[in-house]
Amino acid sequence: MKLIMLNKLRTLYILLFCCLAPAVSAQLILYSSAERTTRTVYETGGVTDTIFLFSLQNPDKYIEAESPNGSAATFEWYTYNPASDNFDLLDTDTDVLLSRQQVTANTGYRLVVTGNGNNITSEFWTIINDPQVTIYNAEIVTEGADSYKAVPTSQKWCHIIRDINAGIDSADLSYYDLNTHELLKLNPNYDISWSEDPVPEEFGINDWFYNDQFGLKIDIENPYWEDSWYILTITDDYGFTAKDSIFYESIEPHADFSYEYLSLDNRYEYPGQPDRYYEDYYNSASYDYVSAPARFRFNNLSINADTMIWDFGDGETEITGIDSLKHTYMLPGEYYPKLTVYNIVPHLYEVCTDTFPKYEEEVLLENGEDYPVNVENSRVDQDETKGIYNVITIPPDGDNDYFRFTGDVSITDFEIVIFNRYGNRVYRFEGNIRDWEGWDGTDDGTDKYVFTGVYYYVVRELNVLPMDAEGRKPKLVTEDDPTAEIKINTVYRGFIHVFNSGS
Repeated sequence: MKLIMLNKLRTLYILLFCCLAPAVSAQLILYSSAERTTRTVYETGGVTDTIFLFSLQNPDKYIEAESPNGSAATFEWYTYNPASDNFDLLDTDTDVLLSRQQVTANTGYRLVVTGNGNNITSEFWTIINDPQVTIYNAEIVTEGADSYKAVPTSQKWCHIIRDINAGIDSADLSYYDLNTHELLKLNPNYDISWSEDPVPEEFGINDWFYNDQFGLKIDIENPYWEDSWYILTITDDYGFTAKDSIFYESIEPHADFSYEYLSLDNRYEYPGQPDRYYEDYYNSASYDYVSAPARFRFNNLSINADTMIWDFGDGETEITGIDSLKHTYMLPGEYYPKLTVYNIVPHLYEVCTDTFPKYEEEVLLENGEDYPVNVENSRVDQDETKGIYNVITIPPDGDNDYFRFTGDVSITDFEIVIFNRYGNRVYRFEGNIRDWEGWDGTDDGTDKYVFTGVYYYVVRELNVLPMDAEGRKPKLVTEDDPTAEIKINTVYRGFIHVFNSGS
């Protein structure tokens, strides 16, 4: 006698052969909606019986038998009674080609098929596998009709979540030895894994520290600074899975910032100037250098931060709670600005911190600026595309009307004096470059224009640079001369060609 069992995984069929004694040519075909099959450890007549494993979530759990010889037969279904160690009649289908039983419990079946040349007996088991995994010591949060588990406040510490505990409730995977009436159990092993959603952006941001050999009791070191779901998944030997999850409302601060150079042609930063001011100070950010003193805006991009401490890398720091601030680098150099943020956690009587960048290394900031900040020495180039126009035409006619500095000129406070060829002063200004409208060719504050000719100018910077902690003058470290002092009062000299169309 041969038994053919067909295990249907939704639309997938698996053909199983089981030889029973005495052997005949007839074949009994069984269809099943079980997700998995295994075999009993006991043998009857030298053959093990089949165990069909169903998922609890399977909406249509059934066993279906087909007449072996294709003719109508009688199907008698029996279920095992452990109290009497016998099979009790459950149902009978007469004169049919197919017979089906819905599976509602863990039990043993005996199927007897007779009539029209059939005389077959088959025995098998059905088990509904419903493993459960549960995260304990969680806080239940209710929002309307929904509720979910959350990490309790008491388990949230700076840079660690403590004592998340879970347990596995195995399903009853038991059956009986039909020879000895002994209760037998399937004892599956479980693959246990934790994951998070969203997945951290940075590699290694979450470290799972297991407090037991199974991974059901854990601490989470360096948890994500965004609110996250931690998901526990178990999978048994038969491929059945179960999940539970817990929500973490993050207390982790995350430091991050961007910066941008504020060029002199920025109307928002330097309002109220005449149009020629902005035309001369074109956007110097497109050049490969920024000269000192250079002004930058720093934008805080941090998360979960109450207070920020900015270290600009030039010895200057600032404590603030605002998201944007400005800083001027007075000296040339290579600067590594750093941001440290703090999140006050009341239940810990503690402050959680984070710093960015954590090391003085090249990183890419949010706005694509290179790190570190590079600021070069002060300069007033004679190149007319970046520095000083040395030709003016008077009276103003719309072309080269004023003598001014242009481009990325780093002078802020300065004095300029212009002399004619006899050494007589024809112009003087002292103050901030943002207040200087340039020389229009008039003679020493009068409304009269000077004559056509060559004039001599002297520009002197008035920048007062800070001393170091020992009261010494600041130094500029260069590859050529690492001990070179910064020139506090740099002097520039040159000539201006004036064309007076009325003289």
